[in-house]
Amino acid sequence: LQAKVKTYKRQCEETEEQANLNLAKYRKLQHELDDAEERAEIAESSLNKLRAKARDGTFLNYKGVDVQPHLPVIFVLCTILYNTLHTK
Repeated sequence: LQAKVKTYKRQCEETEEQANLNLAKYRKLQHELDDAEERAEIAESSLNKLRAKARDGTFLNYKGVDVQPHLPVIFVLCTILYNTLHTK
């Protein structure tokens, strides 16, 4: 009987240790998810601002450089960034 109690106690301690490890992993992943969502929101906001500037023409001259010819590339890069941040 004493051996069974000892075995059950050891199993209980191992299970508790595994539960604590899983909880720590969950908390770490939840923190990473929160950070990723925040970065995605910031990127989405920046993308929307860039699109608005491009629509109203204020983005066409940046620091004295005409960016009109580069708008298709800029939109592709912004779209790739947006999609990358929203798929993880």
